[in-house]
Amino acid sequence: MTTATATSLPLPLTLAGVTVMVNDISAPLLYVSPAQINYIVPANVDPGTALVKVMNGANAVANGTVPVESVSPSIFTMTASGKGVPAAQTTLDGVSFQAVGNADGSARALTVGTASKPNYLVLYGTGLRRRSSLTNVRVTIGGVQSEVTFLGAHSRLAGLDQMNIKLPQELRGRGNVDVIVTIDGRTANTVNISVGT
Repeated sequence: MTTATATSLPLPLTLAGVTVMVNDISAPLLYVSPAQINYIVPANVDPGTALVKVMNGANAVANGTVPVESVSPSIFTMTASGKGVPAAQTTLDGVSFQAVGNADGSARALTVGTASKPNYLVLYGTGLRRRSSLTNVRVTIGGVQSEVTFLGAHSRLAGLDQMNIKLPQELRGRGNVDVIVTIDGRTANTVNISVGT
């Protein structure tokens, strides 16, 4: 087995001769090497225990089982630790975006915008998109219930989920606050943002 990275979309189902089957469904591949394979669980795999088979050509080289759940919400963070500032952006207009963190991973003070032109927090994660309905998605920021306006697959990055949240006006000037995302009763890792004046 050699090392290879997918270079185009849609992601290939075979990469450097390697195929991954999840419940006998070919999985899109991001990366393969002798020690690691990164793949996306196919959308039509039902929740439950799934059988994963790794094939190198016609030869089975590994197999095992993994649990598959409808939702398992996780928010990406700047430090890739699951803690602290989210790897997220804000936007007032859906065209221009600003990072919520500084290069050192610390929080950057955000504006909430105005009532007529609110600012939106754009979170990125995984395990979010298969929610039962948008009404079963709850986000609190600093303990304030916040409106989720979009939750689904990112338009250009395979396997990435995106959530757009309207920042409530009552958060103005609150400083560091927790962002808590709960989907179908499952709570994601808590992340933190800083809200300025």
